Parts: sequence; structure tokens; C-alpha cells
Amino acid sequence: MYDNRFERNGKADASIHFEAEVGLPVPSVANIESKSPAPSTGSTPIPLGLFNLLNMSRKDNLRYHQLTKEQISNPHLFLEYFCRCDIDIETFRIEILNLIRSACSSKKHGNPEDYHYNYRCLLQFLEVAHIFFRRGEKYSITANLTLCTPCTIDLSKYYHTLINSHFRNLSHEEIRNTNCFFTDLFSYKTLNDWRLTFDRIVEYAHRTQTIDEVIEDGAEMVIIKEYIEKLIEVIYLIDNTQSVIYLQSTASIN
Repeated sequence: MYDNRFERNGKADASIHFEAEVGLPVPSVANIESKSPAPSTGSTPIPLGLFNLLNMSRKDNLRYHQLTKEQISNPHLFLEYFCRCDIDIETFRIEILNLIRSACSSKKHGNPEDYHYNYRCLLQFLEVAHIFFRRGEKYSITANLTLCTPCTIDLSKYYHTLINSHFRNLSHEEIRNTNCFFTDLFSYKTLNDWRLTFDRIVEYAHRTQTIDEVIEDGAEMVIIKEYIEKLIEVIYLIDNTQSVIYLQSTASIN
């Protein structure tokens, strides 16, 4: 079972910074393939593909600090616990929006004792998203209506309700292919830049000074808020595709 290492408490230090990591050079997979020769063990060389996977695994362990090794290998383990057992999407959305509102105003929204915990959860969402992005994995909640069976019609109605209720910020294209959102997310900011952004949000949520006073473009927080809401939605969407009802339904219509 998932090891929840970050409990809710008001004593946690909210000023966690990642300066050391920002300076960490992280070579791309292409660089590893082009610059790293396949080592040999005795007379038997390790296949280059396996060597690259081992290097990627080591990079993952260095890069992803909020997930366990098991969750890095299989992010669905984290999704299954968090999305189904820990907190529902709308409650978590409210918690994160309260965190952002507090960073953008001198007033505290929600429970300040929960800010750091929710910030850590958001970092976990970010790392899961980056893993899916790097692996090029695509998820979708759509029914094949061309078959026009009672199953697909009911499934389409269910997805329509789900999208309108919980995935309302994602575009139709992002709902059909979650990797479209991940590409956009990490084109706008790198993984480390997003970490620093989240770090700054939780820091100013505890201050009377607002984050709008220290960022160059105050309007950027509107864009950041939209990306964060979409990040929350897409993680819950992916977990929905792993549910029993989804897997059974898609198996019956494909």
C-alpha cells in the first residue's frame, strides 16, 4: 500500500526550495543513447536498450523525489491510492484553489495547516505527469459510438456526465489523448520550473505579501492556475481509465 510520508500538520516548513536540483544537469535520453557506450560484463556486453533503460531508471530515482520506487515504476499505484482512497477530485481541486488564492492575496483561504500537505500532493501529481509524458503513454475516456450498441451508448452518456462534472477544463483533444496536455504542460515550463512555481505558491500562501508582487507578469498566475486545474483533472481522468467499469466496458466494445 502507498506510503503516505507527508502528513497534514501545521508545523511543516513551507519554504522548501530546489536550488540544488535546478543546477543538476539531466541529460536527455537521446544524449544517453549517443554518448553512453554499452558496458560489458566480462565477455558479454549488456544490450544497449537494456543499458538505456537502466540509466533512465537511475535518472528517475534522482529526478522524482516525491514518489516511491514502486510508484516510479508503476505510477498507477499512486493514482489508485490517492484518487480512490485519499481524496476525491472536487475536494482536492478546492484545496489547491485555496492554496493559490492565499498566495495571490493577503487573506488566508481554507486551512493554512493543510497548505504544505496539498503542495506535496501537487508535486506528486506533477511527477506522475512527467513520467507519463516521458513514456509517451496516452489515455482517453471515449466510447466508440460507431458500433451503436447499448453498451457504447450508455458508456457515452456516462463519460459525458463525467466530463461535464469533473473534466470541464480539459479540451476535447486532451480528453481523447492525455499526452496532448502533458506536451503542452512541459512545453510551457520544465519539470524543475514547475517545481519552483509550486514552491513559490506555497511560500507566499503563508505570507502577507502576495505572489503577484514578485512575479514579472501578474497575469501569469491566471495561466498557472489553469494548468494546475488541468493537471488535477488529467490525473483523475487517467485513474478513471484504470477502473474496473472502464476496463470491462472497453473490453466489451473493442
